[in-house]
Amino acid sequence: MCAALRRLLALLVLAAGARVGAEPPPVPAAPRVPERPALDFYYGEVLRDPWRWLENLGDPSVLDWLHAEGLYASRVLAALPQRQALRRALADAEAELPFVIDAPRRLPGGALVYLKRERGANQFRLVQRAGPTAPEIVLVDPDALERRSGRPHAIDWFEPAPDGRVVAYGLSVAGAENAALHLIDVRTRRELGTPVEGAARGEVAFAPDGRELWFARLPPAGIDSPATDRYRGSRLWRLTVGAPAASARLVPLPGDEDLDAPEIGPPTIRFPALLLSDDGDAVARFTDGVTAALELWHARLDDLRAGRPAWRRLARREDGVVDFAFARGRAWALVERDAARRRLVGAPLARFDAASAPTLVAESQRVLAGIAVAADGLYVEAREGLAKRLYRLDDAAGDAGAAPAGARPGAASPTDAARLRPIPLPAGLGFSLADNVADRRLPGLLLDLQGWTEPRWLAEVGADGSLRNTGLQAPGRARDELLAEDWFVPSHDGVLVPMTVIRRRDAPADASRPAIVWAYAAYGATEDPIFSPSRLAWVQAGGVFAVVDPRGSGVYGRDWQAAGSGAAKPNSWLDTLACAEALVARRLTAPERLGIWGASAGAIVAGRAITERPALFGAAVVSSGLLDLLRAETAANGVPNIAEFGSVTDAAGFAALRAMSPYEHIAPGQRHPAVLLTAGINDPRVEPWHSAKMAARLRAADPAPGAAPVLLRIDWQGGHGPGSTRAQWLDERADVFGFFAWRLGGLPGL
Repeated sequence: MCAALRRLLALLVLAAGARVGAEPPPVPAAPRVPERPALDFYYGEVLRDPWRWLENLGDPSVLDWLHAEGLYASRVLAALPQRQALRRALADAEAELPFVIDAPRRLPGGALVYLKRERGANQFRLVQRAGPTAPEIVLVDPDALERRSGRPHAIDWFEPAPDGRVVAYGLSVAGAENAALHLIDVRTRRELGTPVEGAARGEVAFAPDGRELWFARLPPAGIDSPATDRYRGSRLWRLTVGAPAASARLVPLPGDEDLDAPEIGPPTIRFPALLLSDDGDAVARFTDGVTAALELWHARLDDLRAGRPAWRRLARREDGVVDFAFARGRAWALVERDAARRRLVGAPLARFDAASAPTLVAESQRVLAGIAVAADGLYVEAREGLAKRLYRLDDAAGDAGAAPAGARPGAASPTDAARLRPIPLPAGLGFSLADNVADRRLPGLLLDLQGWTEPRWLAEVGADGSLRNTGLQAPGRARDELLAEDWFVPSHDGVLVPMTVIRRRDAPADASRPAIVWAYAAYGATEDPIFSPSRLAWVQAGGVFAVVDPRGSGVYGRDWQAAGSGAAKPNSWLDTLACAEALVARRLTAPERLGIWGASAGAIVAGRAITERPALFGAAVVSSGLLDLLRAETAANGVPNIAEFGSVTDAAGFAALRAMSPYEHIAPGQRHPAVLLTAGINDPRVEPWHSAKMAARLRAADPAPGAAPVLLRIDWQGGHGPGSTRAQWLDERADVFGFFAWRLGGLPGL
């Protein structure tokens, strides 16, 4: 077909009208996907992979096919009956606020540093103000960088120096999340020194005087380096503020020598960070980037600067420390070892040992989700079922590390436990202490609060436990016409699974509404209430949106997570299927009007749900999905994720990965619902070939003319999602919800 004819056809497609729920006007047939089989041998079994060749994103023929797929998908999506109306509804919802504030940081003296996106702007800017009522100073404007370069930029993270005179920030391009470290002088708004590449994780610590900083940095990728080495060898570096990147010096840490040693089995992944206090304590923290367990070491900053640190271990990974805070010579930790819902321990930092530190708050029915230390005490975030609670351990600066005479290690002190004081918060709102909400030098917290139907607001928690709206975030409108209900649904084995169902209060129970089920179920992540304009636009137009916390999430602690991991991973999608069936049984929807959506690791749940019960769903969307689990660890980010999903290098791991891999469960002749797969070509977390291979296999499984469509949407300037511009977000969400509306019979309110 010549180019002119294609352009004419595209214009006809966009101009043609269509009724709600109808097929869009005809478009060219989906691109053909030739098979080039590869054979894999696993423990006596031979598996045939017809689309292994699509993994090679450096192959021009693969890129040509992806371009054809993307063009095909964009033509179909642009012509969907309600897509444009949804795009306008999403834009209107997003434009309701004159601006959005994100990640605000308080500093002594009243200064604030935060990200801000004005109405109509494409990206968040880095902003500073000397006080709550002082004028704003724009430090970095990614939109201006995009106008100069033609490529979208994003600020992935930022960290102000203790005195606020300098701010470090990470800048990345086109969703790649490969941020370079930049330093900017707040007074002059000039860049200091030169950018430092490889600082994607944003692990930055300034010296108390702000004159130097320590940061984690990945080694540059060599031309011949395998992709699986990408996240190996992360090291800690020291740099004088204002000096060029080349002057940075490597800082040896405990265990660094083991990273270069030959290995048997999956490579070790160890990300370092340095945590500093105002009084000269330094703690080296190590994670594997996936699991929660920490390794911790302590030294004095002066000794570290002099090159002779006396490192003392505070916690081994086996100790089960999942969160840690210290200030004024004291240390606290949340520990999972022998406490699936966690306990709080504490001791003077100079003699802290996670294995023997006294328990300050014992394990109970609540899940201790996080801690943060402020000048007035230690704040504790807890989850009680689906509700979040905030507490403060008063007198946290005292010597709570002195255990009562005769107390056994790990035993709770009744006196200490009684000091856990509740801080009243409005019911039904979500928050997190993991967002730098506290400063050791300042009392109280700065909390980001929001609910399923309650808009975000930024609250200051006072030392007296009071709650005050800071007014930093412009107020939004509560969606009183909507209802968020918590359901507890019996799963296949009788276990009750929590699900929040969001719908219009006037929605009839006549099975007439299109409904979407969302689930993630990985890394112990739990679905807290969020005020999502895109979800609410769907619900306001007459749809239903259900958020599930299946096993594999952390809603009930480590045991709940473990019950949906590894060989037990089937519980994740079986729990989700039970919740989907409950929506049908209670007549909020019907199978032909029911969709499922999973993103990233949540693609395992969505993908296995439609391969196990295809007739239960009318449509599925998989965003940046992890779909071929048997091949995942051949990619750069697949290696760190071995800790979460397992490895094919042992028989048990192979069996578990095969069972959870949606790609492996598409059989020839198998019917499936309509599927939209989305991928960003620069995705550093999940390679876009997962989506490409899934699209090819789904289409080949059911090639009949009347088969449900399979679309592969490619963002050629995007990645996994973080760093996306406003325009990218609006277009992607309009395509997703427009696809659901098309395949599920239409939204009655549009």
